[in-house]
Amino acid sequence: VCKNNEPVLQPGPFDMGIFPECVIGTSVGISIPSIGGKVDSSITIGPDIEKLCRTNILDIGLPKGINTSPEVGALIHKSGRTTGLTEGPIRDTSAVLSVEYSDGVKTLEDIIITTNISAGGDSGSSSLDADDKIAGTVFAGSDEITAHCKIANIIEAWKIQMGYDVEVVTEEINPFGYEAVSINLLD
Repeated sequence: VCKNNEPVLQPGPFDMGIFPECVIGTSVGISIPSIGGKVDSSITIGPDIEKLCRTNILDIGLPKGINTSPEVGALIHKSGRTTGLTEGPIRDTSAVLSVEYSDGVKTLEDIIITTNISAGGDSGSSSLDADDKIAGTVFAGSDEITAHCKIANIIEAWKIQMGYDVEVVTEEINPFGYEAVSINLLD
């Protein structure tokens, strides 16, 4: 669980990242659960963060937009730190889920549920549809399911709770006509 103003290490401590040598920035998080219990999300800010992070996703490439209306039965894929590239069908797009955090059990709602496509260490991975549009992010799971926060709820949470104006930019990348998406937080 990410807390506000906590140092972010890359690689992370689980992967032998050492403080302070591996600090890439500071976390800015959304309380868990937030905005009606729909989001578990954070970002990292820092002076060199744009130099240290890539916009493409390992084994997937650049996201090509966002999908604010994922549908039951559609395939979702992600590239995670622990399990790599995996995919599975959406079982539910409006689930209510209780998750145990360090400070107790929290209930989140309006959650995407897929078959199990993740493991510990995959949290934060972007969940993409068949068109490589971001539908959400992985935040929890079990032996049977993976839970994803919807991208629409994440964007809304950043607007309301954190006071950011959120701009979703989709740009065409030539020569192949691919589109890339970036979500910019504006002061």
